[in-house]
Amino acid sequence: MCTVTGLNQAVSSLIKLKIDTLIIIGGDGSLNGLLAIKQYWQGHVIGLPGTIDNDLDGTDFTIGYSTAINTAIEAIDKIRDTADAFDRVFVIELMGRHSGHIAFNVGIATGAEQIISFENFSPDQTQEKVIQIVNDIAKQHQLGRSSYHIVICGLAVLKR
Repeated sequence: MCTVTGLNQAVSSLIKLKIDTLIIIGGDGSLNGLLAIKQYWQGHVIGLPGTIDNDLDGTDFTIGYSTAINTAIEAIDKIRDTADAFDRVFVIELMGRHSGHIAFNVGIATGAEQIISFENFSPDQTQEKVIQIVNDIAKQHQLGRSSYHIVICGLAVLKR
């Protein structure tokens, strides 16, 4: 959150350094800060969407979002090899603050057996959902269909 004191300090620094254009790459907080600076400063401002939350209106995918997705996919591909080799269940927590975009897209791209995020169940269903997942995994093992499982979990779910 921007304060008048902080904005004045930022503007003073921009003027002192003779900066005439400010380019910000960031999410909603950074871009809102840029708009606040613009109210106190006459220089040019450019805002580029770059957030892993994918929470900016008018954007489908942002710079940081793409990076987060690709990094998670690469890591989970390696984890899947270990899960398969040792018949393990891995629960992988991904960032998601207010949205399950990362969890769902990574889960689909990596073929995760389960994807959970606050979009696909409500807080009062958490215990029920966990029991359902455990039962599904046990059933798959009993039927000999899978020796390992990858469960993708959006961070917001774990913080409840």
